[in-house]
Amino acid sequence: MSTSFGENLRLLRISKGFTQAELARLLNIDRTTLTKYETGVTEPDLIKLEKLCYVLEIDYNTLLNYQNK
Repeated sequence: MSTSFGENLRLLRISKGFTQAELARLLNIDRTTLTKYETGVTEPDLIKLEKLCYVLEIDYNTLLNYQNK
């Protein structure tokens, strides 16, 4: 089953033990912005995408193609 970027982000955030507030603080964004990423309202720019990968300790492919098995 294919999942969207937002679903991938939410699942990875939870698997790493971050709340939305914690991850948003580390990314220097509002929690509401992170919520918009997770719900598919908007997507991060490349700089934020890079920070997400760094903070979650994953590569781009993992974030863009993550599937919870």
